[in-house]
Amino acid sequence: MNNKPKKLLIAAGGTGGHFYPALVLADYWQKKYGPGSVHLVFRQNEHFRRLLTEKKISASALTITGLKRKISFQLFSYPFIILRALIESWRIIHKFQPDYLIGFGSYLSFPVVLAGFFSRIPIYLHEQNCLPGLANRCLAVLAKKIFISFAASSDYFPRRKTILSGYPIRPEIRAISRSASEPEPKTWLNILILGGSQGASSINQAIQQVFIQEKSIGPKVKIIHLTGEKDFSVMENFYREHNITAEVYPYFENIAELYRRSDLVISRAGAGTVAELFFLSLPAILIPYPSATARHQTLNARLLTAVGPGYILEETGNWTERLARKVKEFVLDQKLWYNRKIKELPEIPEEIIVKNITEK
Repeated sequence: MNNKPKKLLIAAGGTGGHFYPALVLADYWQKKYGPGSVHLVFRQNEHFRRLLTEKKISASALTITGLKRKISFQLFSYPFIILRALIESWRIIHKFQPDYLIGFGSYLSFPVVLAGFFSRIPIYLHEQNCLPGLANRCLAVLAKKIFISFAASSDYFPRRKTILSGYPIRPEIRAISRSASEPEPKTWLNILILGGSQGASSINQAIQQVFIQEKSIGPKVKIIHLTGEKDFSVMENFYREHNITAEVYPYFENIAELYRRSDLVISRAGAGTVAELFFLSLPAILIPYPSATARHQTLNARLLTAVGPGYILEETGNWTERLARKVKEFVLDQKLWYNRKIKELPEIPEEIIVKNITEK
C-alpha cells in the first residue's frame, strides 16, 4: 500500500489577486495531506514570504518580470528572461517532485506550468478574473482541467474541461457574519477605501477632492483608508487638517477586520476584491484600474454591480465630481444601497479544486 502523500506545486503569480487564492489552496492542501505536501512558487515579496512562513508552507521565489507589451529593450530580451525562469522552474520541480501542478495565472505561472508539462506532470489552471489573462489563455491547451471564478470566463476555455469552482476566499473573510436584516441607522458611516495591494494615487487624490467639494459629509463619516506607502503621510495629514475622523494605513494585514467594520467600500475592481465584496454583499463604489489589460477590471466590476449594491465609476471626465455625488448619496440615504439578498453560498472553492485534481 502506498501511503505517500499527494504533492501539489502551485504557481501563485505576482500580485495579491493571484497570490491570496493560491495561498488559501496551499493551506487547505497542506492541512489535508500533511506538512511538505505543497510547494508554492511566487514572485519575491517580503509580505508574501512572511505569510508563507507563518503558515509553514514551503515556497520558492522565481526570478521573472512581466512582459511590457511595447517596443523596448526588455521586449527583445524577454526570451532570455523566460529561459532563465524555465531553468529555475525545472530545478524546483526536480527537487519537489510534485504529483500535480496548478497555475494561478500571470507571467510567473507561464514558465512553471511549461516546465511542469515537459516534466509530464498533470497541469491544472485557475482563473481569477472574468476576462482570462494571456498566460492562462495560452496555457489552457496544456491543462487537464481549468477552474474559473466566474461563469463569464467559460466562453474563453474549452467547455469540456472548464469547472466553475469560484474564487478561494480567505477563511477569516468567510467567517464574517452576513446578516439579511436591515442595518440600524447610524450617526456616522464607516467608509473603507482601498487601492489594491500597492495603493492607488489617483483614488487618494480623488478622495481629497470629495471632502473639499462636499464639506458637509466630513462629520458624518469615519474613514478607514489603505493608501499604499507612497501617499500615506499625505493622506494622514489631509484628514488631520480637515478634521475628518480617519484611520490611515499604508497597508493592513487583517482585511477581514476592516470589512467587518465597513458600511461602504471604495475600491479598485481586482478579482479578489470583487469576489470578497460579492461574498459579503457589501455596498461598493468600484473604480476600475484604467490601465488594466483589456479593461478586465471593468468586467469584474460589472459582475458585482449586476447582482449587488454597487456602482462603477470610470476614471474619465469629471469623475471626482461623480465620486463626490455618489459618496454624498450614500451618506444621506444608505437604504438606496442596501441589498437584502444574501446570496446562497457555493461550495468552498478550494474543496472543489482539490476534489477535481485528485479524483481518479
